[in-house]
Amino acid sequence: MNRREQKRRAAQARKAHRARVTEAGERFSPLSQPRPLDLYPAPPDFVGFFTRKQHLVLRAMVADLKEFGECRRTTAQLADKAMCSETTVRSTIAEATRRGLLLPGSRLCAAPPWLAYLQASKQEREALWDKEHAAVMAEGEQAWQEQQARAG
Repeated sequence: MNRREQKRRAAQARKAHRARVTEAGERFSPLSQPRPLDLYPAPPDFVGFFTRKQHLVLRAMVADLKEFGECRRTTAQLADKAMCSETTVRSTIAEATRRGLLLPGSRLCAAPPWLAYLQASKQEREALWDKEHAAVMAEGEQAWQEQQARAG
């Protein structure tokens, strides 16, 4: 293949890549497609608080959370499984703690309402996630804010 052919193929590849860019300026990816809410690990009230990469991190944590009630993986292991950076894992943990899905502390322990939500079947999830559980999550967020105020 000569130099001219290489340049032509490279130009075609760039053109095809630009075609995958949407009008909004976002890159096309399978994650940009709408998904049913039951595929997200976070409860329906919390889906909007996490990016799609952060949802992948939460999904990586779910197996350990269901079995042990806490995630025993390191941030590097979670990053490898979710195919993202360790910074994304740390920001996901911070956001989940802030929202009350994880208990504040050094271990990644799931809050009881979220743990019950994860362990429930698809049909039971809607019944479990009522205002009482949302109130418990709000208490977890308030406790996290108080801890941050004391720390800084």
